[in-house]
Amino acid sequence: DPKKRRLLIGAASAKKADGIVTRLVELLGGGLTLAPIQTELSPATAMAQWLSEKEAPAGFSIDRECELKQPDSEKATVRYARHTLDIDEVGEHIRQGKLPTQVAMTWAGRVSFVLTEALTLKKLKLLDVVLESAPQAEGDDSFDADIALFTGELRQLVPELLAALGGEL
Repeated sequence: DPKKRRLLIGAASAKKADGIVTRLVELLGGGLTLAPIQTELSPATAMAQWLSEKEAPAGFSIDRECELKQPDSEKATVRYARHTLDIDEVGEHIRQGKLPTQVAMTWAGRVSFVLTEALTLKKLKLLDVVLESAPQAEGDDSFDADIALFTGELRQLVPELLAALGGEL
């Protein structure tokens, strides 16, 4: 998103994303400076608040998957999959010191994803409402159309997610 001076990298891991960033900087002769986005609230703190209060930020909903981890040496972990998260048990785990490392969410009924403690988005999926309203491209144009559709949704989702995390530092 050149207007926001933001680059999103689709990679399976942080190591692969770092490799892409390194290669981009090399290709552009060092004329490119990239830094990870940092927010006022850490994702773990925000997710803990949302789960404890049983309320997602405006424009978002919490889906049926999360992971809570104790930040001590034992790293005790609780995972919920295909389970409602608006139960007292989740809040109790948080009160006992476990922090959310990932929470499944949906934005505006249009895109589902898993937000991680590292502010990465995993399992991104455009929902039917987006796909049904999109014009259908054929052949070679299909890939370009899919990328344009996905980019358009992310261009709207990311600023709202950053706002839900207190804004950028």
